[in-house]
Amino acid sequence: MCTKQYIDTAVHWWSAENQPDNEVRTLLSFLFENFDALYFAVSNFPEHWSCDSALSVQSGGTHGMHINMGLSPDKMVLLRSAISLSGDIYCILKRLNSLETRGLKSGIDDLILETEQFRVLRNFFAHFDDRITDFDRHGISGEHSTNCGITYTATAKGCF
Repeated sequence: MCTKQYIDTAVHWWSAENQPDNEVRTLLSFLFENFDALYFAVSNFPEHWSCDSALSVQSGGTHGMHINMGLSPDKMVLLRSAISLSGDIYCILKRLNSLETRGLKSGIDDLILETEQFRVLRNFFAHFDDRITDFDRHGISGEHSTNCGITYTATAKGCF
């Protein structure tokens, strides 16, 4: 797809006509560079990520841990790239939203709403170090069943 060359030209002429804040031109170019990369990642998503059978894992006790995405390296790269890029796009949009963008505000607001859907997932991976070092804060305690086949027992305390 690679729209960067077209976007840079359009942004140049739009900036000349609208005189937005100085950062806007650079941020718009980088925003669409990230959109191109996200498009590449998503367009290469596999039809099936992993087997359709649910896990059958029970976790209990204190600080029990189970980590298994079950993805091949190529699938893991695509997934993590898409998650990271969606987070970067959100950050760029939030910064653009704080600037004078001369008529782009409603489009930026719409894109912020769309990218907010991925914030919890992006933050989970962006702060993964916190998740695996502070089970008492980020872990699951008590009975809980997940939609991926992990069941936490009543004795679970700070499990991950």
